[in-house]
Amino acid sequence: MSTTIWRGGIPTDPDIRKLREKWPTASLTQGLVITDDEVAKVIAPVKPKTSRWRTVTDRWRRIVMRESGVIIGRIEGTYRVLTDAEKVELMRRKVRTSRTYGLAAIAIGTTVDLPSLTAEQRAMFDHQNNCAAAIKLSTATKGLEVAQDM
Repeated sequence: MSTTIWRGGIPTDPDIRKLREKWPTASLTQGLVITDDEVAKVIAPVKPKTSRWRTVTDRWRRIVMRESGVIIGRIEGTYRVLTDAEKVELMRRKVRTSRTYGLAAIAIGTTVDLPSLTAEQRAMFDHQNNCAAAIKLSTATKGLEVAQDM
């Protein structure tokens, strides 16, 4: 690692480039497992379980997903190119998380003294409350009716 202090942190692009050269998009087939040891050899001297490691590997995974639609998940200490079934499970977990946060937002909203808000704050409150309610409503059925209609 360089001892140079970088404004905004040490750039991740060189490490991302190495990872993308080692695993180009065409080689990222569903079910492919990439171990920490394999990644460590590519981006050495970055060590696993450090904040730098997480910064580099998270950015690599986000870039691959954004540019090619390939999702590299973190499963049992390895990186795995998710199958379609695993993507559906990931979707389910994300929706569940959004529901949890939506319910928390609703609970917080019940504590707001509405008359004390300005018109702008009230508009923001109404918008956030409507968003949280929509999340709650959309997840209330757990997708059962939709699956039966297909």
